[in-house]
Amino acid sequence: MFLFILIMTMLILGLVLGVYTMNEIVLSEFKKNRTQQAYIYLYATMFGAVIIVTAIAYCFQNIMIEFSNLFYRS
Repeated sequence: MFLFILIMTMLILGLVLGVYTMNEIVLSEFKKNRTQQAYIYLYATMFGAVIIVTAIAYCFQNIMIEFSNLFYRS
């Protein structure tokens, strides 16, 4: 259970850092009037965020299953 909490925390921090970094890149591309490249970066960021959120949901599901098993066994 501790491992899933650690993985979930690292994924959340990675998601925040990745979106923050890509936000700077996307804004700089829009300022340079390279909208097609900016949209590619934007969609790549959204796709990566969806994958990370899916992994977070999987870890959270496992945490809830293990937490409910504690009460079931007692």
